[in-house]
Amino acid sequence: MRQARCLRRDGWADIHNVCNYTISASAEVDGFDPSCIQIGPGGVGRIGLDLGDVPYYAYVC
Repeated sequence: MRQARCLRRDGWADIHNVCNYTISASAEVDGFDPSCIQIGPGGVGRIGLDLGDVPYYAYVC
């Protein structure tokens, strides 16, 4: 089951929790992964990105 999805914006990425329970998630980024964040059921969490960073996908920590 896919639990999180990532939407890229300039300077940040939004991670959407598609589950009905709280998750910890982050995004795969070139060279490093930002710290995991907690996202409530059906919620959206935002992680900051450096200029030029490309998040490939979100994942549950």
